[in-house]
Amino acid sequence: MRYILCLLFLSFACSSQVFIPAKLLDNANKKYREDSFASRVESYAYISFVINKEGKATDIVLIDKSDFRDISGVAKQWLKNLTYQPARIYDKPINSEQRLLWRYDKALSSGSNDGISPRFAQSYEKTKSLVKDNDVKAEHELNNVKQATKNLTEQAFYAFISSFVYAQAKDWPRYGEHVFDAWMLKDFLDNHSAYTATKNLFDYALYKQDHRLALEVANSFKTLSGIEISAQVYQSYYDSVQQSIEQHKEITKRYSISEESPAYHAITRREVQLETVSDNVEAQLRCKNHVENVSITEMLLIPSTAIDCRLLVRATEDTELTIVESGAVHIKLGEILD
Repeated sequence: MRYILCLLFLSFACSSQVFIPAKLLDNANKKYREDSFASRVESYAYISFVINKEGKATDIVLIDKSDFRDISGVAKQWLKNLTYQPARIYDKPINSEQRLLWRYDKALSSGSNDGISPRFAQSYEKTKSLVKDNDVKAEHELNNVKQATKNLTEQAFYAFISSFVYAQAKDWPRYGEHVFDAWMLKDFLDNHSAYTATKNLFDYALYKQDHRLALEVANSFKTLSGIEISAQVYQSYYDSVQQSIEQHKEITKRYSISEESPAYHAITRREVQLETVSDNVEAQLRCKNHVENVSITEMLLIPSTAIDCRLLVRATEDTELTIVESGAVHIKLGEILD
């Protein structure tokens, strides 16, 4: 194995006092989308994109998307129809990253597309009962739930029940994928399920040492409908993340990446090393106030002034990637917690 170790000192000066984030100026998309796809199937995508110095969305990457309908092209075109006032430092336009959960919902000529179908409800309740009984047949019944899944409400509940099925099977990678999807679609869940999905993802993110995600999830408790989180409980989430950051002086993450599946790594500490066996890998540092293609032959030192940073690593072939973080803490808790 050939190890790629990198130390790249990125130099730029800015401060929170002189940084102005990008602002949406115009949305040229139609208010109502026309869709020749005669079905109840809806979709969503979690997207990272760069707002360039001209105020246009570029380098659009879908980090996660619905398993039920691929609307990658539609989502990218929708973003290209937006015009922003670009982010600025010292009144000078800069490239900046933004992220978006883009939902593709629809109305039918016969009426609303909300709610769940009787077929979905029947399979969902049967799977739920099997999970409660710790019955291994739950995974088989989950296939029936999937076949009945169409709109975003059903997709949210499918992700939610899937997380329990895969937890029961101790399939933790698939558990993590589905509990994340359930959290992203929590607005379509009932109050109790939305709270449970949020709490489960917080615990999973903390276990995986994904501290930035854990903080974002903790902050999202405040937006849950019908759920009140006391200041003491909320502080306990904050303290748990802070304690984990202090305990883990070095963080190692492993990814399987390909042309279709990049690594999108949220950064906790400032010194970052990449290890891979492939020459066909490229990396980009994406922050709210800085975007830069970075060398993978040197160690990366994240600027202390950079805000809300992630590392996007792409490959033109299937390969394995290891990211190791160390050094000073980079996360600025105030960027996430209000």
